[in-house]
Amino acid sequence: MAQLHRRDFQAILDFLAGVYGTRSLDEYVDFTIRELRSLVPCDISVYNEVNTRRRRSRFVVDPIDANPPEAVPVFAAHMHEHPFLKFWHGGARHVSVHRAVTLSEFVSDQKWRNRALYTEFYGPVIGMDRIIGVRLPAPAPIELYLTLLRSRRDFDERDSLVLNLLRP
Repeated sequence: MAQLHRRDFQAILDFLAGVYGTRSLDEYVDFTIRELRSLVPCDISVYNEVNTRRRRSRFVVDPIDANPPEAVPVFAAHMHEHPFLKFWHGGARHVSVHRAVTLSEFVSDQKWRNRALYTEFYGPVIGMDRIIGVRLPAPAPIELYLTLLRSRRDFDERDSLVLNLLRP
C-alpha cells in the first residue's frame, strides 16, 4: 500500500486551504485543475461537469490549449467507449464509484490503443494514454469528475491515495 510523506500531507493541506479560499464555482474550478497538477503530477487536468437531464456538459482543461475546439465533437462521438464512464454509470451509485480509478484497471494498453476513442481522440488530438479519474459526489442530475492525463508513466497507488484523500 502506498504511503504518503509529511511533505505530501502538507501539500494536501495547502491545496485544501486554497480550495476553501475560492469564492465562486469558476474560481474553484480554475484553482483545482491548476493546483491539482502539483499534487498529482500530470500533463493535463480536466474538470468535467455533466447535467444528465439537460444533456449539457462543461469541461475545463489545464493547460487551456490542451483541448482544441475540434476535439469536442470527436470525444462526443466516441465517449461511450470510455472505461471510466462505463464504470461510473454502471448502475450502482455507491461509494466505490467515487474512488480514484486508473485506465489500466479496466483495459490493457493494446485494447485501449485499438479503440476509436484512442485512435481518433486521445492519441492524435490529446497525445495522452495514461489517465486517472475520480467522480465527485453531486446532487442529481449533476455529475462531476476530475481527470488527470499523462503521456508516459502510469499513475500509481500514491496518486490514487492523494485523490481519494481529497474527495469530500
